[in-house]
Amino acid sequence: MLDIGTPAPNFTATSHDGEVVERSTIAPSWLLLWWYPAAHEPGSRDEGAAFTFAANDFESNDCTIVGISFDSVEDNQLFRQENGFPFMLLSDPDRTIGDLYDVARPQSSGYSKFAQRISYLIDPEGYIVQNYEVTDPSGHAAAVLTDLKAAQR
Repeated sequence: MLDIGTPAPNFTATSHDGEVVERSTIAPSWLLLWWYPAAHEPGSRDEGAAFTFAANDFESNDCTIVGISFDSVEDNQLFRQENGFPFMLLSDPDRTIGDLYDVARPQSSGYSKFAQRISYLIDPEGYIVQNYEVTDPSGHAAAVLTDLKAAQR
């Protein structure tokens, strides 16, 4: 996991709708970069649902939610549609961004095809202000909102 206070690495990725985006241009202010192990996995669905429920609170606090996984664009598009997620989902099928953000598991691991459930709260200057090793997918959105409001004071 990347340390608090370090610059968030820039990257280029393809979104669920096929648009190529850069991290530095996704959000003009705060960004929550939400890594999930796999589309359609129950914990990922629950975590996404919690972010969906809190989406207006994130928006009113100037924070953009972006999900990212090692899934294909097509899998992420279907995952987003099936669950009604209002936020962008990015694909990192070759795990290069996952390596940059220290969420890729070792190839020797039996779970190497899945990203770790880690999130980063990134400030408008591009620095990581909070990192999360998520153990409670359903409660994660509320915890991030509390930290976001505290960081903005």
